[in-house]
Amino acid sequence: MSVKEVIEQLKSLREHCKEYADAQDEDCIWKKDVQALDIAIEILEDMFDEEED
Repeated sequence: MSVKEVIEQLKSLREHCKEYADAQDEDCIWKKDVQALDIAIEILEDMFDEEED
């Protein structure tokens, strides 16, 4: 699996987690999963962009 494919899969997983996130619950584990996936995606995209340069 390429880095690009990994990023796309993580984005898909993030959307899945968003469907279960409870906006009213500050401690909702799904919201924390979305935050973690956002960070992981950003890191990988930054790394991938550097490799393309």
